[in-house]
Amino acid sequence: MRKKYNLLLLSPLLLFLGAAHPAKVTEPKKGDGKTSFYNYHTHKTLDATYRKGERYNEQALKDINDFFKSRSDGKMKDIDINLIEVLDVIQDHFNADVIELISGYRSPALNSALKKRGANVAEESMHLEGKAADIHIDEVTEEAVAEFARGLKAGGVGFYPALDFVHIDTGDLREWRLPDYPGRLLMAFLKGPEWQVMTDRNIYLPGEKINFEILNITRTGKAFNKKAELQRYKRGKWESYSLIEACTGKEFGAGSTCKGEIEVKEETPFGKFRIVIPEEDYPHLNSLSNEFYRKKE
Repeated sequence: MRKKYNLLLLSPLLLFLGAAHPAKVTEPKKGDGKTSFYNYHTHKTLDATYRKGERYNEQALKDINDFFKSRSDGKMKDIDINLIEVLDVIQDHFNADVIELISGYRSPALNSALKKRGANVAEESMHLEGKAADIHIDEVTEEAVAEFARGLKAGGVGFYPALDFVHIDTGDLREWRLPDYPGRLLMAFLKGPEWQVMTDRNIYLPGEKINFEILNITRTGKAFNKKAELQRYKRGKWESYSLIEACTGKEFGAGSTCKGEIEVKEETPFGKFRIVIPEEDYPHLNSLSNEFYRKKE
């Protein structure tokens, strides 16, 4: 997946939302009544038709409440229907396969536990009321999500670039952006016994080439006789997308690299990817590149 979000490692500054002047929200827009969510913590997916026309589906709303439940103790609360509508509108606008839920409802017990462990959490967080969600969309940049959400004027919008998510709530109209981490974060990066593979960037936009390099981490020259595999992450599972011909059959010395390029075609999907160099007899020793994204905007 993505980054493992450990909020306890964040500084108070990074968790501080800043002062905001309450403003009037607009009448919430409505989506098509269908939503698809992927839960970052449980790795489950929910497809829900929560509304047909003007009539809400009570069972689907209960399913959403369960999906958004507090991750530490399983406590549930009715999720604000306006929040569901806003998330639906966001998903429809970007034609996203799923909205990844990082954080939904947060129980008082979880909130208290986080405070005792040193996290700077708000005493009256909108998460406690079932009126907030921290979300991520693999196919779209967080900047684009935050900009669109701000334009809806449906409540608060917070942008967390260091953690790749956007906070959406149905409280007062306000916005904030927290600082990014300097440097580059390599998520889910794993060396194998012989090879290390890494892309040159974490995010690629339309028209940009995906470049990578394979490093020989042994002490001898080696021929790269394997075919690396490009895998795509979809609904909680990594799926094989294509084989990578670049570098195959080449030999390079200890500590040297082979640089390659992944052909990006018009039909190449948007989303999250990684490069895998397989170890056929020992799959747990596969070399995994950092996870990277191909995004629409």
